[in-house]
Amino acid sequence: DRFLSAATRQRHIVIHITLVDEGLVEAKVSVLEGG
Repeated sequence: DRFLSAATRQRHIVIHITLVDEGLVEAKVSVLEGG
């Protein structure tokens, strides 16, 4: 379970970076709030 959590966390980080890359601040905040 911990491994899966780490993998999911990494995915969120990738999504976060992608959103920042596109300059979608609102979307970035939404992802951060989703935790």
